[in-house]
Amino acid sequence: MHGTHMEPACDRRTNMNFIRFILLLSLAVLTSCERLPQSTSDISIIQAPDQQQVQIIGYKGNVKEPFITPDGRFILFTDGRTLEHESSILYAQRMDPFSWGYLGELPGANHQSFDGSPSMDHMANIYFSSMREYSSTNATIFTGAIVETGVTSIRSIKTIATAAYGDANLEAEISHDGKTLYYANSTFHKSKGPRSANIACAYLQNGVFRRASNSGTIFANINSSALEYGFALTDNELKIFFTRWDRRIDFKGPKIYMATRTDKDSPFENIAKFEGLGDFVESPAVSTEEHILYYHRREIDEDGNESFRVYATQLP
Repeated sequence: MHGTHMEPACDRRTNMNFIRFILLLSLAVLTSCERLPQSTSDISIIQAPDQQQVQIIGYKGNVKEPFITPDGRFILFTDGRTLEHESSILYAQRMDPFSWGYLGELPGANHQSFDGSPSMDHMANIYFSSMREYSSTNATIFTGAIVETGVTSIRSIKTIATAAYGDANLEAEISHDGKTLYYANSTFHKSKGPRSANIACAYLQNGVFRRASNSGTIFANINSSALEYGFALTDNELKIFFTRWDRRIDFKGPKIYMATRTDKDSPFENIAKFEGLGDFVESPAVSTEEHILYYHRREIDEDGNESFRVYATQLP
């Protein structure tokens, strides 16, 4: 990966998708003091063209949280199984934009607890979410280096860990230059699940990530009382694709949105919603050439069985 070759890893049998369960579990009543989502009159609509299912050749499980590596050679994803099974980071090698050859678990990345939402910078550093030390440090975002044999030197990013046990930073998206870490800052009701999930960022300062004091301004037009999570940025960080789930609107599923800005110090604006991707869609990813949008979609078969698949559509 990133110019290196890694051998396929054997498939792990037990998986638990803890963070995704927390995000999608609750239909909690939102308090009146929370800022409402942007008015629909302020949101433009992008009618997505035809979608094509992405094939992971040699793999039959769930495919969630896709990420295309900066060199375009690999797709990272998670199996996001069920509450009884943890989620693992898997990978596949590109055959064409819609076909990828399965290679197995990403060597060295996974733990007995949840592991998910992988991303990677141009220096072959991986960032991902994990619950492996949450009970002791509250840290949920980790980083490591990708080398010939897999992921090594994994460590948590404690400097942005939440102070209150029960709250968590969900998702992890590193800028391609490795200088800005984007994450979903989430708070929870004690018994009702997530109270909020808003996008924030941290800047690399003297080798350490520090919470950005201007996060509130940068994401002021995106964050709301709905859940905002599952996001991806273009290489220049001037365009963001994100998931929003407003649970008050007829309990419909999450949708994917896009926003833009003129420079990296300015707020995101010009919010647009993608229509036609499906009833329950999350976790967008962008191709290296930035002309294909990948995302996962929940599907229910005629027997009521749930599965997740990755689809792709052309960007405008």
